[in-house]
Amino acid sequence: MQLQKKFDQYTSIDQMRYCNHLFDTQTKESLSKSIAQLAPKSVCYSGTNSLNSQIAIVIGILNLGYQTFFSKVLETLGISLPNCHHLSVYLQSQDKRKE
Repeated sequence: MQLQKKFDQYTSIDQMRYCNHLFDTQTKESLSKSIAQLAPKSVCYSGTNSLNSQIAIVIGILNLGYQTFFSKVLETLGISLPNCHHLSVYLQSQDKRKE
């Protein structure tokens, strides 16, 4: 009887809709791996803003790509990406590798 209650609770239509999300698990795992490269779990960033910044960088790259993301960052700093030819070539190669 108790087992049936639990089973019914987690197999309701609402629970099934909740589990049927539109997110790709591979994307989630890739995002977690990218964040872990910038902010390893063995280092504590909880007392600083650097963890938030590192996560924002990873999400920016994921959503925009390397070249677009860093172009926007450099533009905010008043630096034009075309003036940084080697960086531009590197970012293009990273975008191609990411595809």
